[in-house]
Amino acid sequence: MKNIQKSKILFNNKGFILAEVLIAIAVIAFVVVSVNKIMIATKKVSEDGDKRMYALSCAQEWVEAMTAIDNDIFSCVCDNGGVCSGSQCTIAGQSCNLQEGYNSCWVEYPINTNPSATKYSLAYNTNWQINELDDDFEDCSNPNYQRKMTIENLQWDEDGNISPTGTVDFNTKKITVTAQFNKGDEYYEEAFSKILTAWKNQE
Repeated sequence: MKNIQKSKILFNNKGFILAEVLIAIAVIAFVVVSVNKIMIATKKVSEDGDKRMYALSCAQEWVEAMTAIDNDIFSCVCDNGGVCSGSQCTIAGQSCNLQEGYNSCWVEYPINTNPSATKYSLAYNTNWQINELDDDFEDCSNPNYQRKMTIENLQWDEDGNISPTGTVDFNTKKITVTAQFNKGDEYYEEAFSKILTAWKNQE
């Protein structure tokens, strides 16, 4: 009788140990899966951040290039390619109004480009050149990223503030470069903008 009871105790102890082992395995498996999910999510966030940063740097490159060449592609300068009469300067079929004390002004759209163009690209060959963009986007140096540029002539209200409505000012332009990249089957965009002015063209 005692042997039977002892066997039952041993059996029960083994049962408890087996249950504890199974629970421990389940807990370890849960922890491993959870840690793995966290690592995958962290890696994805890091990769997404890297993609966004590259897209922004791709867009910023063109914006900074436009800052360097803005006068070359927008300026009508009296007696330097531009023909001035009174307060008006004309170059390549475009005219702009000269402000008092200025010998130049900016025209509506980039000189020697199609007036109906809505998107532009830049190409570098010893210097930056602006071109009309026929496609929706153009490849960055990394072809997994594409970009396009738009140019907007801003407007001023009666209080001298930039406004959605008001007087259009060719001398104040908003340059926006949008870069896109894909994540799986979806495309994402990052944009970089800057306001450029012709106020530095004073004689």
